[in-house]
Amino acid sequence: MTTEITIIVGPTSAEITAADAALNADARYEGVPNTTYELKLTRPVPDANQVTMVLNIRYNDAGMAASEESSIRIFRLTGSSWGSALTDSNTPGADSNIAQVYLGSLSVFRCIIMDPVSGDLSRVRAFPNPFIPYDGDANTGTAYNGAANTGITFLGLTSIANLKIFTLDGVLVDEENFFGVGSCQWDAKNSQGQECASGMYFYLVTAEGGGIAKGMICIIR
Repeated sequence: MTTEITIIVGPTSAEITAADAALNADARYEGVPNTTYELKLTRPVPDANQVTMVLNIRYNDAGMAASEESSIRIFRLTGSSWGSALTDSNTPGADSNIAQVYLGSLSVFRCIIMDPVSGDLSRVRAFPNPFIPYDGDANTGTAYNGAANTGITFLGLTSIANLKIFTLDGVLVDEENFFGVGSCQWDAKNSQGQECASGMYFYLVTAEGGGIAKGMICIIR
């Protein structure tokens, strides 16, 4: 029996819209543009789950750091979320720009950059900013409780990084050190464990061996 497979480029559905919205709200991930595809059986086989194939998704790496490219994973749409990564690595050739996965069933797939460890501090960013933890809107922040997307997230960190938070008049509020994770969550508390008051704060990130990133964050309680 001949099996026919239809590939839909850039499919749309309520589930995909919801999954992309959740992805955009999650600081740990970043969707790779134009890499969403739906694979459907045009002519059914006795058991669709027995289909075995290799899926190659080509992506545009323009403006993409090497650490980001190596952090690309292929995800499968599960309900209204992108589920978990189907691959645990990405080692593209010099000119290939292709992420690959072996499939046992068909669905909707896309490439997503998982939280990478950066080679420098040029891409450090902090969000949500402003941080408004008690307004009932998860998009503007949630008080830190140890879960993902709570507190203030810093992305683009190097493998060894130091974070310092200061008041605008230069008083050190808190300091944290991070190793090998590429990101961190700050609980928006001072070194005594007290919630920082509403106001503007200055952050300074330094990397081992040199490199500095700095910026402002706003807390509204």
